[in-house]
Amino acid sequence: ILIDLQSKKYSFGVEWNYSLGVLHQTHSHFGEAIDRYSKSLEGGTYAFIYENIAQCYCSLGNNSKALQYIDMAMEIDSTNNILILKKADYYYYSGDGSKAIEMLGKYLELEPEFAYAYYRRGFYKDNTGDVDGAIEDYTYCITIGPEYAYAFLGRGDMYMLKGNVEAAKKDYL
Repeated sequence: ILIDLQSKKYSFGVEWNYSLGVLHQTHSHFGEAIDRYSKSLEGGTYAFIYENIAQCYCSLGNNSKALQYIDMAMEIDSTNNILILKKADYYYYSGDGSKAIEMLGKYLELEPEFAYAYYRRGFYKDNTGDVDGAIEDYTYCITIGPEYAYAFLGRGDMYMLKGNVEAAKKDYL
């Protein structure tokens, strides 16, 4: 209550509510963060606020709401390709691996040198049973960004599923 009174007294409601939203989100108080972010939207619509709301909904396990808000962010800022990555995650977390893979395909058309996106798509393929597709994407990731240890582990796991113990051992090492 005191915070709301201060906000009215000093006429900085939009910035104040946004800042409080960030504070709540940082401390995993996602419901409170959503409330504050929503109040901050009274001063105008901003893609980054919708993006933060989407992240909060995802953290609460409400991925349909996360998808709704990431779409709003994408409508405002269609040039922010990172939103495509986030949307892919929300699809995956909601149980739609094929849409997640499709979204990462769109992202990789725009950013073909971003190793993490290949790793992530490989992970999605790995977890949806596309062993050969996962190996291919993990390999792209390793080629572009050999520092991604998880790509080696994922590809090693896929090689093990295929019975290629020697290739798996190399990746694990």
